[in-house]
Amino acid sequence: MNINKEIAECVGLWLAEGDDKCNNEITFTNNQFELIDFFHNTIKNLFLDYKFNIRIYVYTPNGEDIKVPLEVTKINRYVDKRATKPYYIWRLASVKINKKWKAIVNRYKDNPQCYADILRGFFAGEGSIKSTSHNSRSVMISQLPSIFLEKMLEHLEIEFNYNPG
Repeated sequence: MNINKEIAECVGLWLAEGDDKCNNEITFTNNQFELIDFFHNTIKNLFLDYKFNIRIYVYTPNGEDIKVPLEVTKINRYVDKRATKPYYIWRLASVKINKKWKAIVNRYKDNPQCYADILRGFFAGEGSIKSTSHNSRSVMISQLPSIFLEKMLEHLEIEFNYNPG
């Protein structure tokens, strides 16, 4: 299997912030437009031979008109008063592409050579760095316990623990 770093990172992003239950579309949610753009371009390049129906949903706390400089089928805008900043939901509607995407995700998940890149994407989607009082830092991932995440961390010899808080 040819390993592609960008695809592996998108696998991590999708595992962190995507919807793996849906069979009709690929969905990715994030509040950083750069990650939406990266995911969009990587998926478009991966499935060059297919026709796309990509929609972007933009949620803002106050209804502001956020620019979305992507070539997509439709952009929908909504107000989410709970949001502290704008966020985006990227959706590609295609049962066929979704099936192929999930097969690609599984191939990458089965390949330990991809773990560092998958983890990089996962951290971009769900991670943060916490500085504490004694000049120490903790890398944190806001995620429920995950067997696959643990498998990657153990393979990469990264010590970890869970804090329910």
